[in-house]
Amino acid sequence: MATENPANAGVLAALRVYDGIAVQHAQSLPEALAALESHEVEVLLVLPPLPPAEAQTLLRTVHKHCPSCPFIITSSEEFYTEARQWFPAHAVHLIPVNAENIACLPGRIEEIVALARFEQRTETQALRERLLQMVVGLTPVLLAEFDLDALLQRIVEEAVRLIPHAEGGSLLLKEDGDFAFRGLVGYDVRLKTLRLPGGTPFVAALQRGESVHLHRIVQQDRKVFPPQIVAALQKYGRVEEIEETLATPLLFAGQLLGYLTVDSFTAGQTFDPVEEEGLRHFAALATIALHNTRLLLAEKQARALAETIQQIGATLTATLDLEAVLDRLLEALFHLTPCDAADIMLVEAGEATIVRQRGYERFGYTETAQGIHFPLRQTANL
Repeated sequence: MATENPANAGVLAALRVYDGIAVQHAQSLPEALAALESHEVEVLLVLPPLPPAEAQTLLRTVHKHCPSCPFIITSSEEFYTEARQWFPAHAVHLIPVNAENIACLPGRIEEIVALARFEQRTETQALRERLLQMVVGLTPVLLAEFDLDALLQRIVEEAVRLIPHAEGGSLLLKEDGDFAFRGLVGYDVRLKTLRLPGGTPFVAALQRGESVHLHRIVQQDRKVFPPQIVAALQKYGRVEEIEETLATPLLFAGQLLGYLTVDSFTAGQTFDPVEEEGLRHFAALATIALHNTRLLLAEKQARALAETIQQIGATLTATLDLEAVLDRLLEALFHLTPCDAADIMLVEAGEATIVRQRGYERFGYTETAQGIHFPLRQTANL
């Protein structure tokens, strides 16, 4: 970034004739901001003068769009000190330029870019190794948890701890075509009463096995969800605060079981490819744990069903007392089928008669319906 003056023109001319450096000249702050948002920038050279207000805006924008981009400042020690507060020391360079050393500037820029690339590769590899080690360490933890609700909550908590920029997260399971919040970190628990429609565009990408970055998700929500869902998300889901959401699928045998998200609330803070890779590995482990827990629960339910049916059979064959049989059947209903209330009807002479009922008193019904008759031909659904 450089305004038009003879000193800056000399620096720009030296850079333009140097093989290996491509110069994108921005003469004003708006031009510089547009270039940062639309181009991949490897180094930012700031030539004087730069007003303090513009310096702050420039620092915020660079920190948001290319936080690892090195700064080269040619004159302002004040701006150099300010930049050191935003970026690591190795990324900010003060290089006074004059007529004697201007020819050395292109070579110095190449050295700085090479150093930045090396630092980025080193940091990326270290982060990748740390994430993979953490995923491996979590394997016995998740695979030993067989309470479904506890497992789903543990998965979200560990995901938020695992990903460096994550400040919140959620786990949504697919239920009857919609997605229900089953695990939360950083959000109101009432979000679990909400179900998101399954036909959103990013769900199609998740079904293909892709991770999805959603920047300023509140804007996406307004486009794809009905107003009442948007209102609930704003009330319980802090969507106005979310800077970026990273969602990754929970896929098993080609079936989308749900998806895991981590969220950033800090302005300008987004998730990089290494974090996406780490969350994808973790989601694969979480999917296996989820599948195993579901298998165990299904086995327990099948065993309980078989035992209950066996007990019912023993009761029915051990007595000829109809009242005892009806009582046992009603009790068994609550074991076999999760419910709040139940009835038993007997059919005789074209009528269905309520002979047993239980559970309605908890809803304020104090009068019994036992003994009421329903003509079969005149009663819908009978």
